[in-house]
Amino acid sequence: MTKPRVILFGSIGIARKCLTEIILKRDIDFLGACCVPLEDTWRKNEESVYDYCLENNIPILEMSDIAALRPDVGFSVRFNQIIPADVISAFKLGIFNTHGGILPQYRGVYSNINALIQGEQYYGVTLHYVQQGIDDGDIVAIKKVHIEDDDTGFTLYKQGEELCYYVLSENIDAILDGSNERISQQELVESGQKVGVYTVKSTIKKKKVDLHENDQERIYRVIRAFDSPHHEPAYTYINGKKVYLRAKWE
Repeated sequence: MTKPRVILFGSIGIARKCLTEIILKRDIDFLGACCVPLEDTWRKNEESVYDYCLENNIPILEMSDIAALRPDVGFSVRFNQIIPADVISAFKLGIFNTHGGILPQYRGVYSNINALIQGEQYYGVTLHYVQQGIDDGDIVAIKKVHIEDDDTGFTLYKQGEELCYYVLSENIDAILDGSNERISQQELVESGQKVGVYTVKSTIKKKKVDLHENDQERIYRVIRAFDSPHHEPAYTYINGKKVYLRAKWE
């Protein structure tokens, strides 16, 4: 039996952890990684996939390289590029993405932030097949955590990275031998589950808070949602001046 031919899509620290501790621990033919150097200053202490590949003579791939490699399985871990249709179709068993949100309700970006704003009880990640639509491929598995009163958008993001690791670890063997479960998101939608598609612009514009709004609980959720040590928090205007709003517990 030939070994599955595998490619990773991902660059950041959690992608490297998944590569070294999960993917490369399997009996596979690892063809390389589609990755880039880390440029975000707040990630400067993370060990990247790019550096790992350079240190270990692993091919760093361009999208145009992939089809000719005849890959079987792809794993996408917090990958920040759109994978073209011709690349998706090149994989015999498919590409599997660890999406930072519970599908089908939280498609798109910033699901951690939007889950807080919407007052959800749970946040989670979804392991799903990559298709051309926005996070609309068949679902393999979902892992959730309860949203606590002191959670912020940033703490949920970090928990989401851990969930990506565990959901991939728990399902990789079934994926590699082609026995994994899958459920169509369309079936879930037809059964009554909500669908939401969140974009960068639609999320960022929620940062501005009106302190005179009647729903004070919602204001508090927005402040928590955008509270991060690395990015601009929620804000309001007082006497024409921009005032940042941070969450604090005593």
